[in-house]
Amino acid sequence: MSTIILADLDGCIANNTVREQRASANARPGSDLWWDYFQDPKMIATDVPVRFSLNCAWLFKNRGYEIKYLSGRSSKTTVETGWWLKHYDYPDPTKLYLKSNFGEKDVEFKTKWAQSFLANNVIKYAIDNNEEIYRAYLKMGIDAILVETNSEDDWHKLMDDLITGKR
Repeated sequence: MSTIILADLDGCIANNTVREQRASANARPGSDLWWDYFQDPKMIATDVPVRFSLNCAWLFKNRGYEIKYLSGRSSKTTVETGWWLKHYDYPDPTKLYLKSNFGEKDVEFKTKWAQSFLANNVIKYAIDNNEEIYRAYLKMGIDAILVETNSEDDWHKLMDDLITGKR
C-alpha cells in the first residue's frame, strides 16, 4: 500500500498560458478546432512549471509519497507530457494518467482513477485548480487542495505549510 499525491497538470503544476494564447490566435476559444490546437502534442513544450510546484512535488516525494499526475490532456500527448515532466525534473514522471476518451468529463475521469487508487492506496492529497474536481475529491473523503490557475502564491503557501508542518 502506497501513500499517494494526485496532481493535475494544466494550470496547476504546468503554466500553459502560451499554449492557450496560441490556440486562441488560431481558433475560437472552446471550439473543437481550439481544442485541437491546445492539445497538439508539439505545443506541450511551451508549458513551464508554475513556480514552487516543483519544490512541493519534491517535498512530497522526499516524505515517501508517490505522485500520480491526473490530467484532462489527451492521451495523444503522453510522450510529450512525460518528456515535459522529466525535462523539468518532476518526480515520478511515468505515473501519468491522461484521457483516451476526450468526450469524458475531467471530473469523471479523475474521480474514476482516484477511486481505483483508493482500493490499494491511501491518497494523502489531491491538488487541482478546478473547483468541481476539488469538490468531487472532498466528497470522496480525500483531502483536496484547490490552487488558483497558475498561482505561484498558492504553491508558495503550500510549500510553507509543508515545511512548517501545517500539512
